[in-house]
Amino acid sequence: MKAFVHIGTEKTGTTSLQHFFANNRHLLGSQGFSYPKALGEVNHLALAAYAFQDVLNDQFLCKNLALKTQGDVQRFRQDLRSKLLEEVKSSNTDKIILSNEHCSSRLTSPDEITALRDLLESVVEEIELIIYLRRQDSFLLSSYSTFIKSGNIKSLTIPSGALLKNHYDYWEILEKWHSIFAKHKIVVRVFEKGQLIDNDLIKDFSRIIGLQVDSSFDIPDSYYNVSLDPDCIEFLRLLNIRFRQMGNVNVRRANLIKLLGEISSNERMGLDEDELSSFMQHLEPSNSKVARHYLNREDGILFYDFPKPNPSSYALTLEKAFDIFAALWVNSKPPR
Repeated sequence: MKAFVHIGTEKTGTTSLQHFFANNRHLLGSQGFSYPKALGEVNHLALAAYAFQDVLNDQFLCKNLALKTQGDVQRFRQDLRSKLLEEVKSSNTDKIILSNEHCSSRLTSPDEITALRDLLESVVEEIELIIYLRRQDSFLLSSYSTFIKSGNIKSLTIPSGALLKNHYDYWEILEKWHSIFAKHKIVVRVFEKGQLIDNDLIKDFSRIIGLQVDSSFDIPDSYYNVSLDPDCIEFLRLLNIRFRQMGNVNVRRANLIKLLGEISSNERMGLDEDELSSFMQHLEPSNSKVARHYLNREDGILFYDFPKPNPSSYALTLEKAFDIFAALWVNSKPPR
């Protein structure tokens, strides 16, 4: 039995991949693959939660997996191994696909990665890790949008310290996983259209695992995550501050984000060009080592695309805020 374990990174089309797997379980089975439900119907959140030591302080994982106490966590971990093993044995397949982007972002200590490896080795004999890497400045700006949509209130800044090391230093991340999964294979791919098979993420991943995709497969919409322009992001950030002051009034957040997405322009977030350049220069030695060691590129170039800088000055004016409010009001009111 072999497991293809997709560990991220975040903001690399993981949601589309996971919906592709979940929507085509019957067709995967016809080619000897299974996408277990024991770890999650679509996103295998349980994969990261099983090994993450600080899971009770992770609001996202706790909410989605109904974990409130240490006892809940212990029972969850005890049950997960047996449920996964039972499902895999009954699948009548010889290959399983596992996917959760939080593995690469939450599991940062050797003990956590070892715990995941031990879980996997109790179920399968062979493991192949698959990880996609996105250019860090693009990753940063995309992550900030998600950060605000999740209810946070901080302004966008260049990461440093542990955040920089654990989320953006790809050599550091890969070497950590390689040290624990030394006897297993790690496949590194670059999340750029020009570096994907036929410029397509699903085709790229399918080629790695040997899955034959044809017209009978249900190909999901590429845009599961709503994109917001800088004004809408700042509007939402300021709302988040008010929400916190007013108490728990965030129950309709998903609908609000959907409405903001409908009125949002195509403009994208930006930071000072010099700041972003300095950020990427700091990461260049790491990226070069990844390109040379994991992709066998003698030139040490990991990313070929150089995104056009976006304006970095986004002062949300009162007039623009009222424009957004008015548009939300009109779009949210049902017609009479």
